[in-house]
Amino acid sequence: MNEAFERADALERQGDTAAAVRLFEELAASEYGPALSRLGLIAVERGDEAGAEGWWERAAAAGHAAAMFNLGLLADSQARPGDSERWFRAGAAAGDTDAAFNLAHLLEQRGDTREAIEFYRVSAAAGDVKAMYNVGSLLFVDRGKFDYGDEYRTWWQRGADAGEMHSAYSLAVAYEVLDPEAAVELFRAAIAAGHPKAEGRLAAFTNERWSDGRPHIRGLF
Repeated sequence: MNEAFERADALERQGDTAAAVRLFEELAASEYGPALSRLGLIAVERGDEAGAEGWWERAAAAGHAAAMFNLGLLADSQARPGDSERWFRAGAAAGDTDAAFNLAHLLEQRGDTREAIEFYRVSAAAGDVKAMYNVGSLLFVDRGKFDYGDEYRTWWQRGADAGEMHSAYSLAVAYEVLDPEAAVELFRAAIAAGHPKAEGRLAAFTNERWSDGRPHIRGLF
């Protein structure tokens, strides 16, 4: 079955979509998830969202996590938040970390920060640098409300190490008092990554730091 899928995939990449579709449909008759999911993508490219939804629902029933994610995206684009959340949850449960990220974003938007943190953690642990920044930010904001301690530092540091400029900048600001030397290095990392405020913040921080001997915090972000 994998060989047949690879042949269909090669035909599609070569531009012979009609022949590829015939092979994908043969595989889909056996409820082969990857073929069902690909037929959904082809349907979307043709402007047939209803057809795509049908293919993806069959792929999801076969356990295809990427199809669940696509169903979540489709529902979101059609302003069906309940269906979007349901499919992102299903995708996250099936191990799709993009679905976990999008679910976390939906939860954050409606104020469910504790559950949003849970799913951002899943995506961040898989290496998503945006999730590292987002989970660090929520943990920082809620650190006094819940028993999160200094976990925000861990995720912002991981994001900074991966070159994510917002993580580097936010951790630098947090470290202006906690660890001034580390703050300077993090500001430099944020500058190198292209953060628009980092250079000015570093200049102000170093001027104040060396003029009166004390670092200052003037608010995050």
